[in-house]
Amino acid sequence: MSIIKYENFSEEYILNESSIDQMAAKVEEFLYSLGMERANVLGIRLSIEEALLRWLDHFSAKDEETKVKFYTGKSFFRPSIDIELKGEEMDPLHTAEGDLDAGDWIGTAMANIGLSPRFSYAKGINTLHLRLNRPGRNPGLGLLLGILAGLVIGFATKAVLPEESVEALTNSFFGPVQDVFFRLLKGTAGPVIFFTVLTAICGIGSAAVMNKSGKKLIRRFILSSTVMTVAFVIIMQFTIRPDFMSSPLKNTVVSLFNAFLDFVPGDIISPFLNTDSPMLIVLAIIIGNALLVLGNQGDRLVKIANQANSVGLLVAEWISRLIPYFVAILLAFRILDGTIVRFRTIWIPLLAFHIFAAVYFGIKLLWISKKFEVPAKKLWDKIKPSLMIAFRNASVDAAFGENRLCCERKLGINGKLADYGLPLGLVIYMPVSTVSLMASTLYAVKCYNMTITTLWLIMAVILVVALQAASPPVSGVDTLAYVAIFSRLGIPSEALIMAIICDIIFCFTSSALNQAMLQLHLIEEADRLNSLDINVLRR
Repeated sequence: MSIIKYENFSEEYILNESSIDQMAAKVEEFLYSLGMERANVLGIRLSIEEALLRWLDHFSAKDEETKVKFYTGKSFFRPSIDIELKGEEMDPLHTAEGDLDAGDWIGTAMANIGLSPRFSYAKGINTLHLRLNRPGRNPGLGLLLGILAGLVIGFATKAVLPEESVEALTNSFFGPVQDVFFRLLKGTAGPVIFFTVLTAICGIGSAAVMNKSGKKLIRRFILSSTVMTVAFVIIMQFTIRPDFMSSPLKNTVVSLFNAFLDFVPGDIISPFLNTDSPMLIVLAIIIGNALLVLGNQGDRLVKIANQANSVGLLVAEWISRLIPYFVAILLAFRILDGTIVRFRTIWIPLLAFHIFAAVYFGIKLLWISKKFEVPAKKLWDKIKPSLMIAFRNASVDAAFGENRLCCERKLGINGKLADYGLPLGLVIYMPVSTVSLMASTLYAVKCYNMTITTLWLIMAVILVVALQAASPPVSGVDTLAYVAIFSRLGIPSEALIMAIICDIIFCFTSSALNQAMLQLHLIEEADRLNSLDINVLRR
């Protein structure tokens, strides 16, 4: 795939309606130069245009000539847009009435994936900053190249070098590099998981305040992901057939109770050092709810948590850029030390996942079709464009704008529900991704001949659902989720290479079906709220 080139641009404008039109046009031109989908371009242009108009309304009342500086170019290796205004602090992304508390979290979540600008104020300067994905970059392509390179390096080295040299090479290079990579992942996973869960908890509470249906919608999102994951776990017992040790129900209940008690951390530091994901989740839930109780008094701490989360996600993104190189090295290492044979049946979880996901989605589509008396073919044609965009890009954020247009214009979903339902779903509703995470986890158990129990399965379901619900669709976060889950469930770190390889293939299907199932879910939600235009849906 060719890399799209773009030029840096800098200009100063006097803030008025004419200059706002010019800046909005520049934003649109820049976004199109990055190859961004049209619906996303229009959404970002409108959000920046609205923010600039709010600045105009606020500062024009002071009868002073206001100037803004407009930049497009690179920031930390990613294309970005910056608009600066010198003066008193005025956040144009929120209304004066303060009724967008939930919008603060939703806006932060959207900013993390490059679909919304972020506001900051420092040294007397108001700044709107939008960081975007690199142009022409498919997250799965680099990893696929890494796999290919690893196979070539591994088999070529084994064929050319004598056994003694291969052993020396693995001990002096491949082994140490693997250790460094695992330490890097484990050291990063703890803080990233903590802050993603913390900001999600604060956001969920705010969303419930903004709209009474928000809390119910979030619960249905999580319940839907849990049901789908449990159904897949049952299916996997007949396909992968991991070694299972049953125990009396009474013992399982007692063990589960004790396990929940063990989730309570004895101190704040050790959960981060040990990447103990259940303890980190509990700690984040406690602190998050405390911040919600504080209300306005906790706003500063919530903003700090959001900023820390953004930093953590940026670090996760940097790590994701290194993953293709590490994949090549680790895969070559597995070939050279002979442990690659453990994963010779990797096609089984891949096939089981795709069959299960397709059948589950098909059943959901037919159910909605019958319930609302819409031909299944017509319903499929409506959701297909956004599904295909997500599939091509292996990314849910790429299809967000098209998804929104589909919900409002083709599916008859009320705009207000789409305003908060789609962003919430983009972060929380990832049932197919949850299933893919579980597929890799159960396959790792089989590869390393581990014996699991009912308690182990319950813990696995809780972890994969919780981590997927709290994590935004940012490159690199899934790898850190694997680290946390494998560490807690006792799965060897060496299984990460298998999980990463599976995740590369899973992400195309997961991204597409997550988007499509979210649309189907919102149709039902709109019907419950009496905000579904059935005529538009059937048209």
